[in-house]
Amino acid sequence: MRFRHALVVGGTGMLSAATMHLCRCSHRTTIIGRSESRLSRFRSLGEGVEAKQVDYTDIARLEEELNSIRARAGAPDLAVCWVHSTAPQAIDRIAEITGSNEKPGRFFHVQGSAIEEPGRRPSPSETRLRALPNVIYRQVILGFAGDHGNSRWLSHEEISVGLIEAVQLDSVKFIVGRVRPWSDRP
Repeated sequence: MRFRHALVVGGTGMLSAATMHLCRCSHRTTIIGRSESRLSRFRSLGEGVEAKQVDYTDIARLEEELNSIRARAGAPDLAVCWVHSTAPQAIDRIAEITGSNEKPGRFFHVQGSAIEEPGRRPSPSETRLRALPNVIYRQVILGFAGDHGNSRWLSHEEISVGLIEAVQLDSVKFIVGRVRPWSDRP
């Protein structure tokens, strides 16, 4: 898949290999992260890559930067977001600038395995995102590896490979690793 404008939020740590891949297969990539040292390695990738230091928990600053990005580069046709559940407003703001009603953008929401806990209901944020006319909402759930009591959390490489596969397959819900049985979680 080739994208006109990919926006990656929270992709400079465990998702950095996936972010590098998206930089190579997108005409333009905008990366938002909190760590200047992590962002610096993406700036050397060329003029099609823009790396902005913004803490997504500062909603006013994030919203200002997102509006600026959209004005400069247009609406992203792909957004990949690894944003902790402590900042649900950040997810909403990112979704608002993704795509358009005429041409929705793909919105890949990377989440931890806790959202697969038995009996859990979708969050209000998930419900809102699924209803937006400007986004095609996708979930990427990070599970674990191993079995029979020898489980472990996924490595950064496994997570990035899984995210790339999820984007390529364009699955509504993609689980990297596994989340069942729940009792096997590390």
